[in-house]
Amino acid sequence: QKFIVQALLCRSVRSVLDLGCGDGQLLEALYLQSSFDRLCGLELSEIRVKNTQKRLSHVSDAALETTTAVMCADFVAPGQAEWVSFAAGIEAIVLCEVLEHLPEASMPRLPHALFALHPQVVIVTSPNADFGDSDSEEEEAPDSKA
Repeated sequence: QKFIVQALLCRSVRSVLDLGCGDGQLLEALYLQSSFDRLCGLELSEIRVKNTQKRLSHVSDAALETTTAVMCADFVAPGQAEWVSFAAGIEAIVLCEVLEHLPEASMPRLPHALFALHPQVVIVTSPNADFGDSDSEEEEAPDSKA
């Protein structure tokens, strides 16, 4: 998360969209920098949207409502244009550890979702761990092969 904040600060962007914002940790970190004019979050879960709003209300001042917004929407679902209007004019898009949660069938639509707003900066991260089916076959150790 620190890398993302620093990368955005180095690029001097003033507006950021966090796709799959979860409970709002990144939005909170960006807000505390006081370097951004507009912060938007998009999350599929209504519960997480509410958690994000609550998190941001704890760190906010009177300007919070004019600089941040969180919306519940599926950014890779076909025909979901409402979120594009919601985030119009955004300079940077972040997709932080979200790829592993997206259905494989939605992957072909991901580039359109990331670049529909013509951002100056796109940051995509993934965790340094495997996220697979827990019942899947484990890899054999190299020395166990005959």
